[in-house]
Amino acid sequence: MASFRKPTGSWQARIQHKNYPDITKSFGEKIYEKQWARAIESKIALGIYDLGPKSEDVILGELLHRYLEKFTLYKKGFENETYRINAWLRHSIAKRVNER
Repeated sequence: MASFRKPTGSWQARIQHKNYPDITKSFGEKIYEKQWARAIESKIALGIYDLGPKSEDVILGELLHRYLEKFTLYKKGFENETYRINAWLRHSIAKRVNER
């Protein structure tokens, strides 16, 4: 079920559905968020909504690389954080695949 609110300058749509994580997106106008919410809810009802990669499919090393590229380089203390992340990447746990 979708809910709509305007916490700041833009409208926010939030979809909550059983067995799915909460899905949110912000829009400039309310009409667009209603169209988006209807489209997502219909995909969920048909069972074709893609949740993206499952957490079991992602290796910690991949997440650390993404974080390093997207966030760390823009921080004030990026040198120290880069050093720490590279240390974690050298550890065996960063290369480990989820075992079942």
